[in-house]
Amino acid sequence: MQLKYGCTRIVLLHGRSAIKIAYLRPHYIFFRLLQLAKKKEVVDRLGRYDTNIIKAAIKYLLIGVLANRLEYKASQCDQTLTATTHKLFLGGIISIQERGSPASIEQAQAHPFWFAMMEECGCQRVAVNQFALFDGRVRLVDLGVPTLICPVLVYA
Repeated sequence: MQLKYGCTRIVLLHGRSAIKIAYLRPHYIFFRLLQLAKKKEVVDRLGRYDTNIIKAAIKYLLIGVLANRLEYKASQCDQTLTATTHKLFLGGIISIQERGSPASIEQAQAHPFWFAMMEECGCQRVAVNQFALFDGRVRLVDLGVPTLICPVLVYA
């Protein structure tokens, strides 16, 4: 069993499954917003989540849960796009997802959301880790990034 830490979730890799546990960060949001306020970046940062600042703050707080729920919804709508999410527990705090094999950069570049992931991650080395191979097909395995939530919902 391996343990990985992401920006929005902790992931336990066990056999053919990835168990994703959303961070609940009520204390973090307060301190992070103070840091952003000092830099005058609060509206810019929260604008990635919603145009309404209250809704944006709630989404920022619960982004891991939202990612788990989105991955579940997307996998139920189109299993060629994302990895199959089998179960959600506690309203999305815990998710169990099918685990694939690592994809190469060339394979990941063929996915429809490669450019969106590149924009979010900033480099190929990080972006390629958000994709995996399942029966020879490249699928997105991490929707914990806010810029992908709307495109995936439209696609799904």
